[in-house]
Amino acid sequence: MEFPKHIDISGICRNNKKKRVAVKIIPGFGTRPHRWLTLGEASLYPIGDPSRGIWQLASYLSDGDDRGAVTDPENDSAFACRFLVANPVLQRVQYSAVSIVATVLNEGRFHGDGGLYGEPDFHVPASADYNPCKTDGTECEECDEPHTIVPSDFYVPPFDPKLYEQVRGHRVEIEFWCL
Repeated sequence: MEFPKHIDISGICRNNKKKRVAVKIIPGFGTRPHRWLTLGEASLYPIGDPSRGIWQLASYLSDGDDRGAVTDPENDSAFACRFLVANPVLQRVQYSAVSIVATVLNEGRFHGDGGLYGEPDFHVPASADYNPCKTDGTECEECDEPHTIVPSDFYVPPFDPKLYEQVRGHRVEIEFWCL
């Protein structure tokens, strides 16, 4: 199996000086996990009814100054990374770290009623060079707090079919910790 290279996008994620999330691929039982992603602050939350077992790991985009949100032109927070996992299970809690094991979902997008449609909801940058804040982003002049606006094409990273094929269906270990 060809593993994806390590992608560290923690520098473009919110609260990257205080929090880290590492995602490691577990190739098989009893094998050493392969480090895949390093993020800043991220959230893991259920999509729809938690009993369905479909959860989303998401990390919001920061402009690097850690001063707040980066949004699209409609003022929706933009993502540095977002993808679905199935059946997360708490593995361990120690000191300031939590570890969860889940499986990268190998299906398409989910409707609220659980039906599938379209390409997979898998929006992970293909390299650590990804930074939509370096595009033609502008400053929001309508909000009280200044923040960067990225073009709507950068609301989420683009779907990368090659990267998706490398990780889909694999178990992953997701570690959350405070620095």
